[in-house]
Amino acid sequence: MYMTLTGAQQLEQVLLRAPARAQQALGMALYREAQKTMALSKRDYVPVDMGVLRGSGTVKPPKRIGVMGVEIVMGYGGAAKAYAVVQHENLSLSHPPKRPRRRTGTRSSRRPGTARYLAIPMKERELGMEERLAFACDVIFTKAGL
Repeated sequence: MYMTLTGAQQLEQVLLRAPARAQQALGMALYREAQKTMALSKRDYVPVDMGVLRGSGTVKPPKRIGVMGVEIVMGYGGAAKAYAVVQHENLSLSHPPKRPRRRTGTRSSRRPGTARYLAIPMKERELGMEERLAFACDVIFTKAGL
C-alpha cells in the first residue's frame, strides 16, 4: 500500500514553529498572571503615603529566553527604587494606614501596607498557577486554530 502525503513541507514548517508558538502562548499567559499579581499587590499590600511607590509598580512584556523559556520582570522602583527596597525588605518597619486628604476631601483606604508587599501576593497566587497557565495556553491555541 502506498500513500502520498501532500503538503509535507507545510506540515514540517508548522511543526518547526510549534515551540515558538508555545513559547509565545506561555509568555502571554505569564504576563496576564503577573498583571493580576501586581494588581493584588497594589490593592492590598503596598504601603501608601503619597502614592509614589504604588504608582511605580510595573510588569514588563514577556521576553523570550532560549527555545522555550520566558521571562517576566515585575516590580516596584523608578523614582521610588531605594525606598521600595527598604519598604519591601525591612520587616520591622511600621506601615500605618494612609490618612484621608483634607484638601481634596477624598478618602483613601485605612488599610495599612506591609513589608514583602510583592512577595506575599506572589505566594498567594502560586497555588493553581500551573493549571491556570495550562488553561490559558489551551485557550490561546484554540483561538489560533491549533
